[in-house]
Amino acid sequence: MNTKLKNNLPLIFLVLGGLLIIGGILVMIFGAGNSEGLIKVLFILISVVMILLGCVCIYFITTLPSKSQPNFFLYDTATGTNMPVESLTFEHVNKKMTYFMSHIASNAKEMWTEDIIGSDGDLFGEEDIFRPLAAYKMIYDLVDRASSTMWQYYLDAGDDIIVSVEDALASSGDTELGKVFRQLHKNAAGDYTKTSAFLNNNKTYLQKKMMKYIKTNIDKF
Repeated sequence: MNTKLKNNLPLIFLVLGGLLIIGGILVMIFGAGNSEGLIKVLFILISVVMILLGCVCIYFITTLPSKSQPNFFLYDTATGTNMPVESLTFEHVNKKMTYFMSHIASNAKEMWTEDIIGSDGDLFGEEDIFRPLAAYKMIYDLVDRASSTMWQYYLDAGDDIIVSVEDALASSGDTELGKVFRQLHKNAAGDYTKTSAFLNNNKTYLQKKMMKYIKTNIDKF
C-alpha cells in the first residue's frame, strides 16, 4: 500500500461509512416504506446491512490510529493520524528536527564541540536515517538563528566535527555542500562572514534538500 493511500484511509472510510448509513436510512424510508410483504422485508434487510457496514467503517476509523505506526514527521497529535505527505511544510519539519536534536544533544553547543554527528550506534535511527537531516539542521540553524554565539560554536568546532558533517551530507548524496562547507570552515580564520553569506544565499536550498530527503524516505521515519 503506497503512502498516499495509507494516509487517506481515515477519510476514505469516513466517507464510505457515511454514505452507507445514509443510503441504508433512505432504503428503509423509501424502499421498505413503500413496499409490502417479502419485498418490504428484503428492503429492511438491505437497509440494516448497509447501516451496519457504515458503522463498521466508522468504528474502523476510531481504531485505525492505534493500529497505524505514527510517522515522526507526519503524525498529527490533534487527529491521532498521519497527515498526507503533501501537507508537510518546512516549518513543521524544522520544529520536529528541533525536537529531535534536543534528544541527541543537551544543547546546540554540544553538537559543535562533541562529535555527536559522527557517532556510532543507533542514535540516528535505523540505517542512520536521521543523520543527514541532523547535519542539515546544524548548518541551517547557523543562519536561521543568526546568533553570534552559534557562529562561535561553528568557528571553534574541530576538523573532525566538520568532516563528520560533510560525511553525513554525503550519505544522502549531497557531496557538494559538504565540500564547500568544509572549505569555508578551513578558510574562516575566526571570521564567519563568508560562511554566513554563503548559507544565507542558500537557505532555500537547505530547506528544499531537507524536504526532498524526508519525502523520498518518508516510510522510514
